[in-house]
Amino acid sequence: MSLGCQRPAATTLTVEPSTWVQPRCVSAPPATRLRRLTRLEWQATVKQALAVDVLLDVPDDEGLGFSTVAEAQAASVSLSEKLLEAAEAATAAMNVAALSPCAPSDECAPRFLERLGERLFRRAMTPDELSRLNATWQRVRTTEDVETASRLVTQVMLQSPSFLFRLEGPRVDEPTLLDDDALSTRLAFALTGAGPDEALRSAAQAGALRTREGLRAEAERLLATPAARRTMGRFHVEWLGLSSLTRLSRGAPDGGFEALAPSMEREVAELGAFVVLDDRRLSTLLAGNVTFVDPPLGAHYGFTGLEGDGFRKVSLDGLQRSAVLTAPGVLAAWAKGTGTSPTLRGRFVRERLLCETLPTPPPNVSMTLPPVTAGTTRSRFQQHVADPSCSGCHLLIDPIGFGLERYDETGAFRLVENGRVIDATGEVTRPEGGFRFEGARPLGQWLSEHPAVRACVARQWFRFTMGRAETEGDSCTLDAMTNVLSSTGGDVREALLTLVTSDSFRAVGGAP
Repeated sequence: MSLGCQRPAATTLTVEPSTWVQPRCVSAPPATRLRRLTRLEWQATVKQALAVDVLLDVPDDEGLGFSTVAEAQAASVSLSEKLLEAAEAATAAMNVAALSPCAPSDECAPRFLERLGERLFRRAMTPDELSRLNATWQRVRTTEDVETASRLVTQVMLQSPSFLFRLEGPRVDEPTLLDDDALSTRLAFALTGAGPDEALRSAAQAGALRTREGLRAEAERLLATPAARRTMGRFHVEWLGLSSLTRLSRGAPDGGFEALAPSMEREVAELGAFVVLDDRRLSTLLAGNVTFVDPPLGAHYGFTGLEGDGFRKVSLDGLQRSAVLTAPGVLAAWAKGTGTSPTLRGRFVRERLLCETLPTPPPNVSMTLPPVTAGTTRSRFQQHVADPSCSGCHLLIDPIGFGLERYDETGAFRLVENGRVIDATGEVTRPEGGFRFEGARPLGQWLSEHPAVRACVARQWFRFTMGRAETEGDSCTLDAMTNVLSSTGGDVREALLTLVTSDSFRAVGGAP
């Protein structure tokens, strides 16, 4: 089915094929692409290896909505400069003596370089790598003392492709299974956003990851770590479109949105991690009555009596607020600077929660609507439906967003706009039949029970974890994840464990 930006005879939409078509069940991973560490992965891996906290001041390139997608990652002179600056800051803060297996000296240098290289490269060093690093050490030592040499050679390793990129085994011409080191690296980054810890390295070296049972056991162990909570949270921040929230302006300049934006992002991360690791029900994310706030964000919600610092779980009333669809950060991210946008919010539901593909507007269509001076946003956006060149698309998008109009561009609840009562009735049009609703809660309940949403959630986790789009060869993995979500009442943790023990996860494609 096709969707065009013109008035159709009947409202239709384009859905990604695997939602509706059962493809041939095969397992053939696509050609491997190098994946560079994301900003947060770089920071976490440096902390893991060097025990220092350093910020990498670069924006992440996003593809398919995620920073982990290799195809979207670009290289530039500016990026190289930032990586150098961050490497200098990291090595300036490192404790050389604490990281060295022996007293820092020329005699100890080979052992120091080998130990640190294994941590940074996430595998055993090759003889050629050790030889070249030792030669670099000797050159540096002609002018520098031992401690300075230790820092400078560590900078060299921090700028090596073996550190900056996730090299998943040797270059091969045909698809094959990952080797032990590469599989441990893929598993660690998938679940913790950093390289393998000592326990995972040991399990890999002992061959424990070569069985699904051993792989699952290590995955379950990693999911119990604080790093996994951060990674689960990060997935939800990127999936739901909040990556740039702290760089946006919403509402009046002095309305306090900028101060609240970091808390809004943190709320979604905390809720997402709770759903995956504790509650384990997708319905809690989409239609539940709990969230996580700190006192400033709680005041934005209308909570009183919250004291102290930090986030805490709170109960929602289920009327004004219900789960992630009413999270201020989500509502603000999918709005305009000085007003709401039913189009953006409808697109959010279509693309991020249902995995539907929507076309871009034709180039000759005006995107400008009258300013908000009177009436409601709904009445202004009705012009989309009146324009024959736009109605085909907007009949699919705007009615969903109309159902979220009781929340302004900062995510604050409201019943009235410009003196007029807000009409929050909406509709989701689907090939199998539409769904009419009023307000966010019934929409969230419908989404939490819809098969297309479960399939979409599986797909989004796949893209984030694998760093690429799915192919026909991944159909078995995606089907298995979707079936787990359907049979367990939406247990996202179990679906994620299904992914990391799948053939898609354990295999590597041939050379491009």
